[in-house]
Amino acid sequence: MKKKGGRVLAWSMFMLLACESHVVIAENVFTPFALQTEPPTKRQLRKEKRKKPNRMSKGVENVLRDIFVLHRHIFSFDSFKIWASIFPLFIAARMIDKKIHNCFYDPCRHKNTNQMPSWCEPLAKNLIGVPLAIFGARTIFPVNKDVQQTSRMLLLGLPFVLWGKDLIKKIRFEENLRPKNENFPNEDCLGGFPSGHMAEAMYTAVLFGRRYGVRYGLPLGIVATAVGITFTVCNRHFFSQVIAGAGLGVMYAYAADKVINTNLGKDLSFDVGMDAQGATTFGVKFRF
Repeated sequence: MKKKGGRVLAWSMFMLLACESHVVIAENVFTPFALQTEPPTKRQLRKEKRKKPNRMSKGVENVLRDIFVLHRHIFSFDSFKIWASIFPLFIAARMIDKKIHNCFYDPCRHKNTNQMPSWCEPLAKNLIGVPLAIFGARTIFPVNKDVQQTSRMLLLGLPFVLWGKDLIKKIRFEENLRPKNENFPNEDCLGGFPSGHMAEAMYTAVLFGRRYGVRYGLPLGIVATAVGITFTVCNRHFFSQVIAGAGLGVMYAYAADKVINTNLGKDLSFDVGMDAQGATTFGVKFRF
């Protein structure tokens, strides 16, 4: 699992750095000199050049700022409302976990029963990577600014979804125990709460569903549902652990959506100032 998280983190960071260097650095299309009747002097050009930040440092600054804002929204009242909505579903699922598990596991023989075809579990694992690869590529080759920002935030938030679930899985409590599985030792195994695969799938589905509606939300929601059902039937997670993973993904998706709205609202800015000769200048800046 750690190797998987490392690969996802490396992929996300690579795409983010490519995105920042390819897109975020392109700004100041209209400079404060654009509306001056006379061309700027060499001194003015040197002064303006010194004002421009280093491109790489600007990209890193944007990433760190968005990470901070993302987690500020995570620890907000809206996130509390999401958990308050998920918690009753988790409790209800917890009450029927054993009954569902007994449909797919024989404790006397320590064997899985009523299983899907063997290819379903690896398919469910790898199916999550398909939208991540497609949307990740759109950070470099965006259809428009909104898609580029949404794909960027998908990659930015994904490592923290993985780190969050890994942190919780290290805590020893009853709800964190995995269901019995013939592929696991016949003893208590930690690491079931929450389902990381379900968190990834729901994070992607809810984020793009909120941004673009049913056209994206429905197929990605079907993928997330298939992942949850498969991992429950294959005895990798209790049903309640799948619900908890979905809640973690939804919480990060709502927080990421707020960051995107904030970033898109800051793309256009206006400047009014004075040049070296005392003339009034008016500038428009647009980030694309």
